[in-house]
Amino acid sequence: MLPTYVKLHLFGVKSAALKHLASHPRIHSVDSQAWGTAARTTALKEGVSCSNELKIDTMRDWAGKQRRAARPRQVPLL
Repeated sequence: MLPTYVKLHLFGVKSAALKHLASHPRIHSVDSQAWGTAARTTALKEGVSCSNELKIDTMRDWAGKQRRAARPRQVPLL
């Protein structure tokens, strides 16, 4: 068992779960590859390159949605 002062980073957290996890005292941060999948899907659908610009825009949108879902306590997104 980990000591109670140890904080956790969660990988692959879905948006629907984030609102339930956001107030947990041991969670320090979360991340997901969902934004990368969304960028690739958009590029394929629109017939464009999956450029860094598209990836950055997609990641920013994803991070904003996760921050809103994590309220009232902000969970750092890496």
